[in-house]
Amino acid sequence: MKPKIREHIRPPRMERQESSNGSPSGKPSQGKAFWLQEATDKLQEVWGLPSLRAHQEAPVVDLASGKHVVVMLPTGGGKSLCFQLPALMRGGLCIVITPLVALMKDQCQALRRLGIHAEAWTGNDGDRILDNVRFGPAQFLYMSPERIDHPMFQARKEFWDVRTIVVDEAHCISQWGHDFRPSFQRIQALSHAFPQAAWGCFTATATREVLKDVASQMPGPATVHAAPMRRSNLAFQVSRWGDRDVELLRWVQTQPGKGLVYVRTRHEAQRWGTRLQQAGMRAEGYHAGLSPRTKDKLQRQWQDGELQVLACTSAFGMGIDAPDVRFVAHAGPPMDLESYVQEAGRAGRDGQPADCVMFVEDKDLPTLKNRIDQQFPDDKAVREAYQALANAGAVAIGERPEGLTTIDRPHHRPALALLEQAGFIQREASPSDMVGEVQWLHGRNAHPPPEPLAPLAEWLRIHA
Repeated sequence: MKPKIREHIRPPRMERQESSNGSPSGKPSQGKAFWLQEATDKLQEVWGLPSLRAHQEAPVVDLASGKHVVVMLPTGGGKSLCFQLPALMRGGLCIVITPLVALMKDQCQALRRLGIHAEAWTGNDGDRILDNVRFGPAQFLYMSPERIDHPMFQARKEFWDVRTIVVDEAHCISQWGHDFRPSFQRIQALSHAFPQAAWGCFTATATREVLKDVASQMPGPATVHAAPMRRSNLAFQVSRWGDRDVELLRWVQTQPGKGLVYVRTRHEAQRWGTRLQQAGMRAEGYHAGLSPRTKDKLQRQWQDGELQVLACTSAFGMGIDAPDVRFVAHAGPPMDLESYVQEAGRAGRDGQPADCVMFVEDKDLPTLKNRIDQQFPDDKAVREAYQALANAGAVAIGERPEGLTTIDRPHHRPALALLEQAGFIQREASPSDMVGEVQWLHGRNAHPPPEPLAPLAEWLRIHA
């Protein structure tokens, strides 16, 4: 199966620096057949797999040969192998930028089981981790984009032989992506620190426009690879019969193997975990409010088969590799289509048949409409958020605070995102945090927000 898109995009930004022989990896230029054979040999040696899947070949060959790539593969399409394999072929250190702590831990553990040295910088042990990278045999360093500006990283980076840089969840780079995160804009600084590195940007959910935008931010010409998103082993259904909770419980009880039941709130996760237990199933509720130790325990029990079902919020699943999920149920529609693709796509990663069923009721429609209003605020909501931010920091008209302003009203988050994209503020904390710290980039205006921010918000709201 050939990739659906394969096009060359020459960005208007920094020129790519190449070695004297024309290859960023320092190796002589070779044809596709050479690199594919090299990749197959390494794949068999390390992973024990006979060959790559058809949609993996082109990204692996391009990245291994030193080209920059932007890759979109469906959930379960083997994205991690598409950068881990060429990174090993290129040698040196591979830096993997990802916002997902679960993915860092899971992939590092998997690499270590293969005898590959990998480190994940997830806590307060940065000195130990980065010294292992500098003085030890580390081949992979996983870290979040916020770490790029950390003094410990800046002090050590010049000693590293970085040959590959990988960005996971790359749609976060693009301001047109569904989950744009300003912290990802810091990644471009790595191209100056490691000019000879080959870049690979990977995502499972992006439009053609987002892919092109991400490619334009690479340090040189990038090739876009996008495989078809359809997975023939997944059966999708929507159930609108009878009482949603009754029908969902009845259906889950008939399913073999392990599965997931996605809900919208922490309360619902706990309620469904208890309800499934009362029905005689090995189940638990999982959400972001649990302690890290409890979440790790539940994840391990579910992956090992001690638990059959997890009733979970969107906090579960990102970066977790479980190939044998036989069903995914949704108790109502998720936040957006991208979330549904991600969550339902966790079923059937082993290629075997799996079922994805969404259970909905008529009352879900008003909820969806309200959600659109919240995600794409109108002019009034943006002005209210701007005023709330000014009140939180006691900022007078014309004043621009030097420090950070803290705001703890989550419902203002979409409006603050618009203000940030318009260049008036900069959010320092993750967009998913309940409490955010904001840096003012301009003095406070008397009549916020200035044009053309209001038309932008209205356009997004209408076309959501």
